[in-house]
Amino acid sequence: PGSTPILAQTSSGPIGLRGFAYDAGGTGGDTWICGFDRTSNSAFLYSRASNSTLLLPPLPGDPQSTPRGVNVNGTVVGRSGDGSGLGAVAVRWTNGAPSNLGLPIGADASIDSTVGYDISADDQVVVGVYSDRFLDRFVGSLPIYGADSFPFLWRNGQYTLLPNLPHDPSSTLAPREEGVAYACSADGTVTSRIK
Repeated sequence: PGSTPILAQTSSGPIGLRGFAYDAGGTGGDTWICGFDRTSNSAFLYSRASNSTLLLPPLPGDPQSTPRGVNVNGTVVGRSGDGSGLGAVAVRWTNGAPSNLGLPIGADASIDSTVGYDISADDQVVVGVYSDRFLDRFVGSLPIYGADSFPFLWRNGQYTLLPNLPHDPSSTLAPREEGVAYACSADGTVTSRIK
């Protein structure tokens, strides 16, 4: 996880130092690794059982997809956008097909963004980060006063913004990210911060 160089085979050749793995998951029959291929600007999913890699496309109209987490079934979450972070949206890839998880009610789709970091085993709960680029407005019922990022829980198409976590000196995430990144258990319970 993090920035681990990987080697996997795609239909167009090997992904070597061109890509990085972000997360791994799986039990029993398969182990999954999701990562980013810098050559194609696409997320990918590697299956150890079949020794194959599937490129995960961005949403229509977007040039880039970035993964962040994978569950035991090989369902991947991350984001789709232009690479700048502005207007990017959380995405869930099931069997390689992207689903747009959208933005919280009241968010500005041209500049605000979401990214999924973890997903439950039943594919129904996603936790991640919502980034706000404006000052002094409301998103849902939560007033936002110049805050940059908030953790979220997405369940059945609905966003719930969560409180920021206190700083953890042992975290490997940047200080502005580590307070807002949660993980979830297989049943969708929010469990902890992602380090």
